Amino acid sequence: MRRLDFRVIRVNELQLKLARLSTQGKRIIVPDGDRNESRLNARMRSSVPSRRSLSRELCWLVCYSLTLCTFGSNISAFHAAKPRQGRMNLDDNNTAPNTPRPGRLKRYLFRGLLVLLVLVAAAAVLGACYQFFENHADARRFPQKGKSVSLGPAFGNLTLNLDCDGEGSPTVILDSGLGVPAVGWNHVQAETAKFTRVCSYDRAGYGWSGVTTAPRTSAQIVKELHALLEAAHEKGPFILVGHSFGGYDVRVYNGQYPAEVAGMVLVDASHEDQLQRMPPGFQEFMKKSTESLKRQKLLAPLLIAFGVARFSERKLQASPGVSQEFGEEMRYLQLQTKFVDSTAGEMSSFPESADEVRASGNLGNKPLIVLTAGKNVDASELPPGLERKDMEDFRAIWVNELQVKLAQLSTQGKRIIVPDSDHMIPFERPDAIVSAIREVSAAANAPGR
Repeated sequence: MRRLDFRVIRVNELQLKLARLSTQGKRIIVPDGDRNESRLNARMRSSVPSRRSLSRELCWLVCYSLTLCTFGSNISAFHAAKPRQGRMNLDDNNTAPNTPRPGRLKRYLFRGLLVLLVLVAAAAVLGACYQFFENHADARRFPQKGKSVSLGPAFGNLTLNLDCDGEGSPTVILDSGLGVPAVGWNHVQAETAKFTRVCSYDRAGYGWSGVTTAPRTSAQIVKELHALLEAAHEKGPFILVGHSFGGYDVRVYNGQYPAEVAGMVLVDASHEDQLQRMPPGFQEFMKKSTESLKRQKLLAPLLIAFGVARFSERKLQASPGVSQEFGEEMRYLQLQTKFVDSTAGEMSSFPESADEVRASGNLGNKPLIVLTAGKNVDASELPPGLERKDMEDFRAIWVNELQVKLAQLSTQGKRIIVPDSDHMIPFERPDAIVSAIREVSAAANAPGR
C-alpha cells in the first residue's frame, strides 16, 4: 500500500475511531505535525558521524594540541569562564544549564593560533625588509676597498679581494686574525704605505672575497694567498705580518715558500702549543665556543636574512680604538652568511692548522719582531663561561712562555711587549705595528742580506 493511501485511512478512519472511544472524545488535526516529525528524524540521522565531520574533529585536535604548546596554562581561562545558558535536558526536568558547546572553544583556539601565525609572519616580513634596506644602505656607505682577483680554474675561479698602496720594497703583506676582515688593517696600512708598498687581503668568505668549499686550514689559505699574489703580479720577497690566527698563516707561508719571505712581524700571534697549554677550564670554554659557533653557522642564514642578528647588535659598543663608523663597517662585513661559514671553518680546523704550523720549521736568520699584548683583560670584559683565574693562568703562559718561543724562531728574533694594548693591537696600537714593520724592512734591506 502506498504511503499516501495509508495516510488517508489513518486520518479519516483510524484516528476518528480513537476519538470515539469516549463519549467526551474530541479529535484535533495538527496541520504541521508531519514537519516536526521529519525534523526530528533528520536530527537523528545527523547524529551518525560523516567523513567530513571526522576530518573536522581531527583538524580540531591538531589545532588544540598546537595551541596548548603555545599558550600553556592560559587555556584554563577558557574552562573557567562562566557557561552560557544552554538547552534544557530532555531526560529530566532540571533547569541547570549545560556546559559550553565544544564548537565555541574550538573557535577560540583556532583564532588564537591564527593570530599567533599572523604575528610571526608579520615579524618575519618586517625583519626581512629591515635587513634588506639597512644592508643596501651599508653597501652604499662602505664600497669595496681594493680589487677582486680571480685565482683561476685550479681554485674553482675563486676571487679574493686585494688592497695595495704605496711604493717600495720589500712589499708588506698583512694577514688578519680570525673573524677580522682586511679593513681591520686600515690604520696600519695607511701609515705603512708612506714608506713602502703594503697589501691587505680578505681570506675566502671574508669582506669582498668569494666563497669556497675548500677546507679552512692554514695550508689551504696559504695556497690561495700565493695564487692571489701571483695573479695580481705582486713580486717578492715579502715581509709578512700576521695577527693572532694570521700568525699561523704567515709561518706556514714561510715554510712553503721560504725564498719569498724577507722578514716577519707576529702581532700577539697564536702558538701551535696553545691548545695543550690551556688550563682545563679554558679548554672547556674553547670547546663550548667552537660548538656554539657551529650552531650559529646553522642558524646564521635565518638570523641574518630576517634582521635578527643586525637588530641584536645595533647597540653594541665598538672596540677600543675603533670609531663608530668603522665599527658599523665591520658589522656590515661580518653580518654575512659567508663570513660566519668561513670563521666557523677556520675555528674547526684550528688543531689541524696548528699541526701544519708545527711542521713549517723556523725562520733561520730572517729578521723577526714579536709584539705581545701587555694589558690584562678586565674581569668585566671576560666572556660568559670563562673564569678570571683560568684567564690569568693562561695569560702567564702566553706572555712568559709561548710568545717567547715565537721570538726564538729566528736568530734575529726580538720580542716587544705593548703595555697599553690588549689582544687587538691593530686597533689600539697600530703605531707599534708600523714601527715594527719599519724596523724589519730596514733590516731586510740592509747591505749583505
